[in-house]
Amino acid sequence: MTETEERIFVDMYKDSLKDPEYAKHLKMAVKCGRRIMEILGPDSSLFLEYERAACMAKGLRIEGAYQVGVKDGRPNKCLTCPTKCPTEFSVI
Repeated sequence: MTETEERIFVDMYKDSLKDPEYAKHLKMAVKCGRRIMEILGPDSSLFLEYERAACMAKGLRIEGAYQVGVKDGRPNKCLTCPTKCPTEFSVI
């Protein structure tokens, strides 16, 4: 896993678990996924294959968005917390 992937998929995931709305939707997605696999029975691997492909596509979009942000970033216009990167809105 690259450093970028680590930051996006590991650190972001850990932070998102603290968000009650995200946790609610994740729980529902897991519940639905398990139900789909029950319905598919012996063909349940088809759902896992679908899920892997969908997650990979989404991950590539997230990576692309991150790279655009890095490319467009400017030292005086940082997307992180203003206390860590001064902007025109920061109190210095």
